[in-house]
Amino acid sequence: MKKLIKLENGNIKMTSREIAEWFGKRHADVMRDIRSESESCGINIELTNAYFALVKYLAGNGEMKNEYQLSKKGILLIGARYDAKLRLALIEKIEELENKPQNRQQLLALAVIEANNYIEELNEQLTIDKPFSDFAKAIANSSDSIPVGSFAKMLKNDGIKLGRNKLFEWLRDNDYLIKKGREKNNAKQRYVEQGLFEIKESVVHTVKGDLMTTTTLMTGKGQMYFLDKLGDKNGKY
Repeated sequence: MKKLIKLENGNIKMTSREIAEWFGKRHADVMRDIRSESESCGINIELTNAYFALVKYLAGNGEMKNEYQLSKKGILLIGARYDAKLRLALIEKIEELENKPQNRQQLLALAVIEANNYIEELNEQLTIDKPFSDFAKAIANSSDSIPVGSFAKMLKNDGIKLGRNKLFEWLRDNDYLIKKGREKNNAKQRYVEQGLFEIKESVVHTVKGDLMTTTTLMTGKGQMYFLDKLGDKNGKY
């Protein structure tokens, strides 16, 4: 049905035969309805072509017959007489055709607009990220994992005043660390597998023998991840 609608020099056009095909009507009935609608609206179709223009077309039998050429106004006017769902589909197709770039110049103009919008969004994001840029660079340039307490100090130096104990509490409450038991404050295995933490094991020599201890370390990837999480909270923890 889309091919029934034409865009010529920026103007939407259809013929009365195309209207008849769209709405499933007899062409003779559409011609009659156009004359009736024009008369009801006080439109003199013999004096103005703003809505309907009487033209000739070559029929399949070789005869020249009458039809109306409709502008967008005429299409909407006569369409109001017919099925609402088909009328809505017609309006949507017209809008789609009008909004579609028609030539290389329009395509280039749209590309320039999209590029400018992207640059504006990028500049806004850079402004938002600026307070964290130096910190992020330091993390990105380091492959070392650090204790959670050390990460809390780094956050404090960058304006996120959370503190070691509060950071541990936040990580436990948000299910990154084990909350209770002998393994309290150890990273949960799924986050170790995701590369946010690593577990460092060490042996402590005591009078009662050697003891195995574990320490949760935050990887560079984890530091970047939690910097983003905590920075988005704007100091609300």
